[in-house]
This record gives sequence, structure tokens and C-alpha cells, in this order.
Amino acid sequence: MNILNRNAILAASDRQRVLVSVPEWNGEVYVQAFSVGQRERFDARVYKDGGVHMDGTVKAWVVTLAAVDEEGKPIFEESDVAELASKSAVACQRIFDVAIKLSGLRSGDVEELEKN
Repeated sequence: MNILNRNAILAASDRQRVLVSVPEWNGEVYVQAFSVGQRERFDARVYKDGGVHMDGTVKAWVVTLAAVDEEGKPIFEESDVAELASKSAVACQRIFDVAIKLSGLRSGDVEELEKN
């Protein structure tokens, strides 16, 4: 059995990252699972009053959280949300779908988000 210590846990590369084809943008984008902090911000923004609430920029905002370069560094800043919101809905949806699945949302959560 491998008993982990603080340093081993903090040094672990534990956020899954996958390369996603985005034909609308003529290329590919790495999409990375949320960190704990990002997931908590997502939950606070989306899950309110016992339901799911998606405002007009949640998907673009998720793209800013999850789209990263080869090293796992964000390629967008939150200030890019408004501009991303004007991009292809199909492209942003593709990245959004991968991001929320990588980030541990349950299938029921995903279905609820898709309804909204």
C-alpha cells in the first residue's frame, strides 16, 4: 500500500486533461477538469434554491475555466467571457460538455443542465 504524505498529494498531477476537436474553430483545445475551487465556484453559480440556474454566460465562463494549453495553464481569462459568449454555441457546448463530465458532475446533473 502506498501511504501518501502532504508533499506527494500536493505534487500529484490529478486533473484529467483531454484534447477536444473543435471543428468550428478549425483545431483542437485541451479541456481540463475543474480544480476544487473552480468546482465550488461553478456549484455556487449554477445550483441555487434547490434547482439549476444557467444565466446567459455560464457556458462561456466554463470555457474560460476549462480550456488550457499543453501545460495546463488557462488560455482565457474571465474578462474573455463576454467575447466568448459571442462565439459558436456548438463549439462552446462541446467544451462545456467535456469540462463538466471531467469535473465529476453526475449524469443527472448533466441532464438537468442540458434541460436548462
